[in-house]
Amino acid sequence: MREELSVPWLLFPEVFLVVLSSGVLAASQWERFPAIGQYGVLLAYTFNFDYFTFWAGKQTNLKLTAQTLLIVTLLLVPVNF
Repeated sequence: MREELSVPWLLFPEVFLVVLSSGVLAASQWERFPAIGQYGVLLAYTFNFDYFTFWAGKQTNLKLTAQTLLIVTLLLVPVNF
């Protein structure tokens, strides 16, 4: 558990950068996608985060990482609607 305490300091900036870069890409290219493509991109991000949350939860040494990814996944759900 002690080794995992440094994970948030590495994981939160990485997650922030992924979400920020995705937002910039979406803002600059969003109009080029048809509506079904826009929803598809959002659902793909949500399902990928959900999959990695599930995978990290199965690992014995990544419980905190799984919790962090779960929070990000739950924050992505309202974006889909």
